[in-house]
Amino acid sequence: MAHNMASTEGTRAGVYARISLDVGGQALGVARQEADCRRKAEALGWFVTDVYVDNDVSASKNVSRPQYMRLLADLEAGRINAVVVYDLDRLTRKPAELETFIDLSDRLSIALANVAGDVDLSTASGRMVARIKGAVARQEADRIGERVKRQKAQRLEAGMPPGSRYRTFGYTRAWDVIEGEAVIVREVFERVARGESVNAVTNDLVARGIRRVSGDVWRYQATTRMLESSIYAGRLSYKGQDAGPSRVPTLVSEALFHACQGRERKAAWNTRSGLLSGIAVCGACHTPMNRDGQGYRCAPIQGGCGRVRIKAVWLDDAVEAAVWFLMTWKRQSASAAVVGDATASLSSAVEEIDRKIAEVQEASTSGALDLADALPMFKSLRAQRAKALGAAEAAIADDETWKHVEDYAGADLSAKRTVIRQHVTAVLVAPTTKPGRNTYEPDRIRVVTPYEGREFSGRDCDSLGDMRDMAMALPVGAFDRIEIGWGEADAGTVVKGQGVAQGLPPEVEGMSGLIVSEGVLSALEDVA
Repeated sequence: MAHNMASTEGTRAGVYARISLDVGGQALGVARQEADCRRKAEALGWFVTDVYVDNDVSASKNVSRPQYMRLLADLEAGRINAVVVYDLDRLTRKPAELETFIDLSDRLSIALANVAGDVDLSTASGRMVARIKGAVARQEADRIGERVKRQKAQRLEAGMPPGSRYRTFGYTRAWDVIEGEAVIVREVFERVARGESVNAVTNDLVARGIRRVSGDVWRYQATTRMLESSIYAGRLSYKGQDAGPSRVPTLVSEALFHACQGRERKAAWNTRSGLLSGIAVCGACHTPMNRDGQGYRCAPIQGGCGRVRIKAVWLDDAVEAAVWFLMTWKRQSASAAVVGDATASLSSAVEEIDRKIAEVQEASTSGALDLADALPMFKSLRAQRAKALGAAEAAIADDETWKHVEDYAGADLSAKRTVIRQHVTAVLVAPTTKPGRNTYEPDRIRVVTPYEGREFSGRDCDSLGDMRDMAMALPVGAFDRIEIGWGEADAGTVVKGQGVAQGLPPEVEGMSGLIVSEGVLSALEDVA
């Protein structure tokens, strides 16, 4: 008999359906439960007023069950006075939670019906049966947990990921590479390493119609999970800890993976409204300035003095001219081939250390090497590995720095800000000397760089902007053959003071410490 202390005529029933795992995501299991429960309610003469479904939700783990909590709230409020479930373990697998429901049933005279066999909670015998069934359900849940835990441990020992309900994007369920998706994986890591925000990358993937493995629209969370999945770099992870190398084919280098783990990939870090927000600094009180309408302002609300404001177009143009020069100079200091070779060589060094670690582990396991001898070797090799990995990450950063010479103009705001941060320590903006006049004053601007204490004045930036404009008018690839840099005067170079005699364009003559080869002079003169 169902526990039915409420009158049959006034029984307002709620159907509760739950399933722990729905791999396909089609909710077929809970749909079958609902249909069976409705038939049960009809046979009892109960009127079903609402249905509560927790699909793909466990009742044995400490996870939230929103619909179960709504069910309890509706019982307390008197909206329903009966519950229909397929079986008691659908309601709960926790003895403590069952006791709470039994107390609620006694207090509110709740009717309970089970499709798989009624349990009358109004009697001592019925409550005993419910508690026995609850204990059995809990034991089964614990046994399942033990089996799953052992299975995951076994897979980790074999160098394979623990597994999940869905396949990992980029791989089949058998962990073979799906090349079409692997291209997307590599693109995401490379773009984030260049400094694009996760939001920018995600929005682009959505616009291109890229779908998750479930078939749903791509989301921000899918991008962050991808970036946090070390399996793409050939490393296993379990409960947030590194679990050693994997046998799964790698899609990105370990150095590239770690290059994407810093704050640069966080959505909020690099998505300012202004190109130089937080980079521009008030020259009077040294408070970071932020974009305010058409300009940058030292705002009192943020602790600033409020005395300094400058048009954004003036400051952005000046700093971008300096960054263009610095990117060009940086690129010419190391060619693409050299940087690429360095990155590959450092990645190979990491792999070689991994092989040595594996050899020591094998020797220690087989007894050929005493543990006392193995431990110092492990410590030394792991220190070497960390150093080599750090060098590989630095090489990737250098690689991306010069690449932005071509990519910068078309990059999004977050990527541009990252490039600027690579080359500029701060942009100091002094108060105006002409209050009330909306006039450009280049002497207010000072660009501080991390390169041997070198700085640019606003006038220097204007000269570099002129040089950039002339260089952009050259045939494609011509400027790559022109040497440009800083240093002491040597053969084939001109410096401040000798510019007019050597034919240096007047726009560039005033820059202290700048060396330009004769090749750039003639090329720029021809264009001018």
